[in-house]
Amino acid sequence: MAVQPVPSDPIPTAGPGPSRADILELVRNSLAEKTGYDAYEFEEDDALEADLGIDTVKQDEVVADLRERLALPADAAPPSDGAPTVGGLADAL
Repeated sequence: MAVQPVPSDPIPTAGPGPSRADILELVRNSLAEKTGYDAYEFEEDDALEADLGIDTVKQDEVVADLRERLALPADAAPPSDGAPTVGGLADAL
């Protein structure tokens, strides 16, 4: 009697990633934790440095936090337009 191979269960595929609204909420929450502002105060078109006074060091901390929360690789790029906004950061992730 020959042994028949047992079919393996299909490897589950990852579902769709978080929505833009979910990512935007994460961005706002991370910014709030790092700056002391309330999350609801951040508008999508607020420039992180010019409008909110968030310097590049703090921006790097926020990006690192978001990479960790979203399980992104360390080289996941933040916006590079020179004047990132809250919405631009969400879009970059």
